[in-house]
Amino acid sequence: MKKVIVLFIAFIQTGFIVKAQQAGNVSSLIEVVKQIHRAYTDKNNLSFNVLYTYAEEASPGKILDSVFAEMQISNDRYHFTIGPTQTIGDSQYAVMLFSEDKVMYITKSSSVNYSDPIASLDSALLSMKGLSVSIEKQSKLKLVTINFPDSNRYKNIRLLIDNNTGFITQARFLVKAGALPGNNDFEIKGSGIQGKYAIIKADYTNYSTGTISDTVFDKTKYLTRDNKNFSTTPEYKDYKIFIGSPNL
Repeated sequence: MKKVIVLFIAFIQTGFIVKAQQAGNVSSLIEVVKQIHRAYTDKNNLSFNVLYTYAEEASPGKILDSVFAEMQISNDRYHFTIGPTQTIGDSQYAVMLFSEDKVMYITKSSSVNYSDPIASLDSALLSMKGLSVSIEKQSKLKLVTINFPDSNRYKNIRLLIDNNTGFITQARFLVKAGALPGNNDFEIKGSGIQGKYAIIKADYTNYSTGTISDTVFDKTKYLTRDNKNFSTTPEYKDYKIFIGSPNL
């Protein structure tokens, strides 16, 4: 499976009634980003699904690749599955399982909040010169469009946000194809996308803030630890362990 870039943008093809539209500036965007951060980070438990799709800008209806993801968060514990890869972690360390390669990668937990879809929208990005923002307030949803200057790898980001929950329901990122990591195989096969734009779209569903079973976050299903020594459980005996961080 080709790499699908986890980008977060909205794409609207439905008949939502626009109540108001305003030309937003960067300060209004920053406020929206803060609201989304709060929606995803103030929950003790949160789970949701994401379907990522990949297409050319010239043929948005022709899906070239897709991958399904599941996210489960409980305080400082998380379990993320995207395609054949799982990540199980807590405040101490994380375990990544690559089922296709039979590899178990153990590393310190990342500072990235995997439950927050816009964690990558940092202050440097939002302070970029030439950035323009529009916000459409709709009956149940809010559409935020971020347009980037021509020199940037991104053309635009669109986020569709539920006004009631603050959660993103759909997302779309329009990005230069040459800027996508791991897309060389795709270009070599003669798709004609090289030098053009690609669409990475995400559809978020099945949000829940209900209690999640502790078994979801149980790393002992995959490995055991004796001081600094890690061993796989019998079920994963064909996996090879790699240690990615010193002093775990």
